[in-house]
Amino acid sequence: MQPGMSFGTWLKQRRKALDLTQDELAQRVGCSVWTIIKIEADARRPSRQIAERLIAPLEIASADGEQFIRWARTSDTSAASQSAPAVAPIATETYATSQPFIVGLPIQHPRLFWGRTAELVRIYQVWQQPPLQNVALIGPKRSGKTSLLYQLKALPTHPPAELRPEQRHQWLPAAERYRWIFVDFQDARLLRRERLLRYLLRQMGLDSPASCDIELFMDIVADQLEQPTLILMDEVGSAIAAPELDQRFWDSLRSLASHYVGGLLGFALAAHEHPAQLAAAQSNGSPFFNLFGHTYHVGPLDEHAARALIASAPLEFAAEDVEWILAQSGAWPSLVQALSYVRLMALQQGDHSHAWRITALQQIAPFRYLLEHSHGRV
Repeated sequence: MQPGMSFGTWLKQRRKALDLTQDELAQRVGCSVWTIIKIEADARRPSRQIAERLIAPLEIASADGEQFIRWARTSDTSAASQSAPAVAPIATETYATSQPFIVGLPIQHPRLFWGRTAELVRIYQVWQQPPLQNVALIGPKRSGKTSLLYQLKALPTHPPAELRPEQRHQWLPAAERYRWIFVDFQDARLLRRERLLRYLLRQMGLDSPASCDIELFMDIVADQLEQPTLILMDEVGSAIAAPELDQRFWDSLRSLASHYVGGLLGFALAAHEHPAQLAAAQSNGSPFFNLFGHTYHVGPLDEHAARALIASAPLEFAAEDVEWILAQSGAWPSLVQALSYVRLMALQQGDHSHAWRITALQQIAPFRYLLEHSHGRV
C-alpha cells in the first residue's frame, strides 16, 4: 500500500485484484453501484454498515475487521499506510471452493458454475465477430437465468487458473477486446432513463456528461464505440414496465445497435417469457424486442452436470443420497444446490442419518413449481 493512498483508490485496486466489477461488489455488499462508484472516487466515505459488509467480499481477515472499518471511515488519507490493515495476497481458489453450494444467490464465480455447455457454445458462436447478435434466456424463476447471464461474461474473462481443470476458457477470439455490461433492472435507479444512460456510458468507457438524454447517448455511442460491447440485462420485465423506459427509448436502442455502431453492440437478456410477449403485455410495440432471434430456454441440468455439482462437495455423499437429491431436484440447479448444502452441513456435524432430508425438503418447498416445467429449448 502506498503512503497517503486514499481509501477509494485502495478499494478500486483491491476490487480489481479480486476480479470484481463495481456492480458485482455492490451486489455482495447490498448497496447500489452508485455507492461503490462514489466511494472509489473519494466522493463519500462508507457508513459503518457498508464498511462492515465490505470485509467479506474484499477478503479482509476477521481479526483486522475493526481496524479496516476505522480506516475506511476516517478522512485522514495522510495516515492511510499506518491505519490500513495488512491484506493477504489473493488466494484465487479460496473464494471459489470455500463453499461449493450457493443457495438463493446467482452463481458469479465460474468455478462454481456447472453445466449449460450446449447453450454456451451456441451463444458464444453468435458473438465471434460483428455483427453481434442478440440472445434471450427464458425460464421460470430460480431456473438459473441470472447465473447463466453472469457466466457469459465470467467464463471468457477469468484467468484459466481460477477455473476448474476441465472448464473451457477460450470461448471468444481476442476475448480481452470485449466489454461486458451487466444491468440489473431490479435496481430501481437503473429504471430511471438518465441514470441508466450515464451508467451504460461509464461502463462502455465513453464520455459520460452530467446530463444525458437518449439523443446525446446515441451520438456519443455512435461516435466513440470501438470495442465489441455486450449489454447483459437481467429482469428485463421490470424495465419494460418502467414508465421512463418507454417505446421511444427501446426504439432508439434498436436503431443504434442496428445501424450506427458497425455491429459492435449486442444484447443478452433474461426473462420468464420472451421479451416480445412481455412488451406486448405492456402495450409496448417496439421492434427492439424482435431483435432476439436466438432464444434459449433455461431448464434443468443434464444428469452428468448435476452429478458433477453434487460431487464437488468436500465430503463424499453416499450413493443413495446422490440419487435422492437427483430425484427430488429434477436436476434443477437451484434445487440441487439447496439439497446438497443441507446434506453437507449434516455430514460436517457428524450426522449420517436420513434426518437431514426433512430439512432439505422444507428448504425447497417454495420452489417445487420448477418440477412442473418441462425442459424445452428453442
